[in-house]
Amino acid sequence: MSGRHVQLNTAFVFALIATSCSGGLIAQQKAPFDLFEQPIDNRVIYRHFEKRATGMMRNQTAGEVAAFQEELLQAPRSSDLLESSLTTQRATKPSEVYRHMVKSTVYIGELYNCGRCDRTHAGFSGGVVISEDGLALTNYHVLESRDTGRTEGIYAMTWDGKCWAIDEILAASKNDDVALVRLKGGNHKFYASPLAAKAPVPMDPIRIVSHPFGEFFVMTHGEVSRYARMRKKRDSAAARKATWMEVTAPFGSGSSGCGVFNNRGEVVGLVSSIRPLFRKASEASESNPEAEARARYVEMLIRKCVPLDAIEGCFASQR
Repeated sequence: MSGRHVQLNTAFVFALIATSCSGGLIAQQKAPFDLFEQPIDNRVIYRHFEKRATGMMRNQTAGEVAAFQEELLQAPRSSDLLESSLTTQRATKPSEVYRHMVKSTVYIGELYNCGRCDRTHAGFSGGVVISEDGLALTNYHVLESRDTGRTEGIYAMTWDGKCWAIDEILAASKNDDVALVRLKGGNHKFYASPLAAKAPVPMDPIRIVSHPFGEFFVMTHGEVSRYARMRKKRDSAAARKATWMEVTAPFGSGSSGCGVFNNRGEVVGLVSSIRPLFRKASEASESNPEAEARARYVEMLIRKCVPLDAIEGCFASQR
């Protein structure tokens, strides 16, 4: 669901206010875009991230991408951080919940070389900030490069247009598709959403803010459908034991890693993936595999999310 290879080609001119780099942060424009008072312009957001992150990438040292991927592979399942150390910042009234969710949602983009031109492109996915000192959650697969030869860097952008390097990976689980990272912000105070005290149950309402197909900061809503395990023969024994929270709220490619919230704006999960359920048309012939494949169509989608229990596994036990 990461939407890694979407390219937007419309040219935009940006005025550079400053070019210095400090603590992983490139100096930003005062107001590169507005998420609340003006209609959201997807192209401006994309090109702003592409330009800023590419500028940060120029300050990378040799071997950083490979080292980052190795750090992901070697990351422990749990950090030594206590969940009680996270933010307690909450929306105080229903009218504030939308801004609260949007402000804690980050855009995480992989910079890559398409191999067909000299320009560096940016894919897109997301995450959610959960502490004022820059702790953020995302999917394991968002950070995992599928082609290290073309990946040139992975950076995050917060709601205000500021771009950040990922300072460290504190915990990660490929089986549960979750990763806990720290953004390199120095003394910057991030806007963050808290983890919920308890997981939602089927029929509880949930909301998602994500970036489907480059449509940035889209909010959808639905409810928890069920908790289930996906069992495939090719999966490892550990992967077959992973539990997923399935929801009815729509999301799409590019939504990976973004937060699933309850109605109070508390994080109860992360978007992970979609499983399409196919049906074979009645006129398909089983004796003709090619015709049978053409006659298949998607009848239903199962929307899988990382549950709160898997997120809490990134933290040290408080018992």
